[in-house]
Amino acid sequence: VMILWQQYLRVFKVKYHLVRYEDLVNDFDTSVNKLLNFLDLEWSDTVNKFYETVKDRGKISTPSYNQVNKPIYSKSVGRWKNYEKKFKEIYPIIEPWIKNFNY
Repeated sequence: VMILWQQYLRVFKVKYHLVRYEDLVNDFDTSVNKLLNFLDLEWSDTVNKFYETVKDRGKISTPSYNQVNKPIYSKSVGRWKNYEKKFKEIYPIIEPWIKNFNY
């Protein structure tokens, strides 16, 4: 999948904006501002209160409702380390992508 993604970027000149979870958690405003600029959208005070907007709309039919109605949380940062031993087998395959995305 990642090789195909790289080919699409090269062949179709796809414009994209990478959002890293860690960046979003550590500096939400800066991370979201960069995304909004990429999308040519303006900042609104409701952006960093997205979870209140969800609550105002009532129930949303999504399996992740319990997450989208709360602020961004950081407890998943580094969670991959719980599975580090499982990654050892496939590390040679995923190593280029780990480096590509600065992990």
